Amino acid sequence: MFDSIAHDVALSGDAPLNGSRVIMYSSIAMLLMIASLSWAFLQTFGLWGPALAVVIAEYSINSAVLLNISKRTGLSFAKVLPWGYLFRLLVIAVASGALALPVLGLIPEIGLFWRFMCYSLTTIILYGAIVLSLSMVNSDDLALLRAKFRR
Repeated sequence: MFDSIAHDVALSGDAPLNGSRVIMYSSIAMLLMIASLSWAFLQTFGLWGPALAVVIAEYSINSAVLLNISKRTGLSFAKVLPWGYLFRLLVIAVASGALALPVLGLIPEIGLFWRFMCYSLTTIILYGAIVLSLSMVNSDDLALLRAKFRR
């Protein structure tokens, strides 16, 4: 849903949007922000500092890019990045993981890796079933998936 908007707008390279230029400048800004914050936070927070710096830089720069896309296209920020839709996906993912937990109790001690694989597969199946049953995937999304898998 939102993937096509972001892809078409930010990466199109259309002259009015200068998508490539925005991405280049935001990447440089992120690099500088991570470097400076990592050094400062390393002094303050120790080894956790650089990790915190990456999170802050990613959030800040990506928010600025999304605001830029919003302004240039005239779309609201909610249209560029639909928070409600993403929140529903998060709730479905957490619920799928929680519903799959009993599978771990049904599996004998076959090794941690295989227990994790069974749990993951169950979670993925539940997630897919819930998303499909709630009609959160449309025909455009399915066509995009088919095109990606054909490559």
